[in-house]
Amino acid sequence: MGKRNVASSDVDRVAKAESQLETKYPTVRMSIAEAQSWIDRVAHSEDIDPPLVVRHQLPRRLLGVAVLDDHVIVVRHARPSQLTLLHELTHCIGHMGHGPSFQRRYVKLVQRHISREHGEAFVSLLTD
Repeated sequence: MGKRNVASSDVDRVAKAESQLETKYPTVRMSIAEAQSWIDRVAHSEDIDPPLVVRHQLPRRLLGVAVLDDHVIVVRHARPSQLTLLHELTHCIGHMGHGPSFQRRYVKLVQRHISREHGEAFVSLLTD
């Protein structure tokens, strides 16, 4: 039971920080074709296989989902944000939950592929 509460609080912490970051420092939104091209470049620079980016209907509470068995990032919007794409890419590279290891890797991706400023703001929001 306690483990579920920790996992739930991690999800809530990450979601709140993402929302606040997108409000204060919006990230680029791009078409699915642009998103695929950008994810290909990010994956290449991280030395990982790039997942396929597709749009599909998702529950309202989800902006994206990583389908690990198919190595696919599914997004709800026609123009996903860089932050949504990096969140799902973090899952694709092996971080299943939203705990400390996920958060560290996610922040590193944000710093490298969006900006250091975004990464620093994100760390601050995650620790509030």
